[in-house]
Amino acid sequence: MLKGFTRSSTSPQLCSLYFKGLVGDDSLAGFGVAICGHRDDILFQLNGPIHGSEITVLEAELMALKRGLMEAAGLGIDHISIYCDYYPVYVLVSVIGIFLFHMLMH
Repeated sequence: MLKGFTRSSTSPQLCSLYFKGLVGDDSLAGFGVAICGHRDDILFQLNGPIHGSEITVLEAELMALKRGLMEAAGLGIDHISIYCDYYPVYVLVSVIGIFLFHMLMH
């Protein structure tokens, strides 16, 4: 179990996922992921390169989001807020979230 992170079935802790995908002018790309606990303590942090010569910013952002969600699931985190600063990803995640909410409610 991670320091500062406890699992409780009666009161799940809300964690935060911050992620960023970057693509440079010289075809270099990378990502960063941070998962923080409910007190903004860092539970997990990772950054690294993304290999591919023609990757777009959207693809880099989505790779970072996917990696962050996979790591959160691996840590047993089941309540998470997602933070990003790239509007197309925000819209995509919002639309999917609304769709899933409506599917679960009907």
